Amino acid sequence: MKRLLMRVFMRLGYVFYRLYFWLLRPITLGAAAVILDSQGRVLLVRHTYQDGWHLPGGGVKKGESLFGALRRELSEETGIGCSYDNSTLVGLFYQRIGFKHNHLALFLVKCGRAPESFPANWEIEEATFFEPDALPLEINAGTRAKIKQALALAANPDISPSFC
Repeated sequence: MKRLLMRVFMRLGYVFYRLYFWLLRPITLGAAAVILDSQGRVLLVRHTYQDGWHLPGGGVKKGESLFGALRRELSEETGIGCSYDNSTLVGLFYQRIGFKHNHLALFLVKCGRAPESFPANWEIEEATFFEPDALPLEINAGTRAKIKQALALAANPDISPSFC
């Protein structure tokens, strides 16, 4: 019952969040990651406030660097730490989501020892590693394209980052 109430509360909050973006139409900056474990599997998360599977990440706060935001978001959502040593910029992307103009820095993060399970929290309902050729159906085309681009970079580190 408690979990159901939390899910309803988060979804209601998400409706007001989207209303805010409809009214003010701000430009946002975010950082996300395609996280690969030692077996080459991709980590995806399911939020409590929206449907489908997504890459872990989130917004950059005032005074925070892109990489600082990435480290904070990965820690909050998955408990996985990242450093400059295991992270590579895949590209900078623009995406319009409803009335939100979002700029996203996408990183490839290779983590050797990744946990097999992740505790659910108020924001993340579930986090799971998937084989790249067996991703769940509940992923949008943009996320699939970003994963594909990150996997290409993992296979060939000489590829330059994308700026779309």
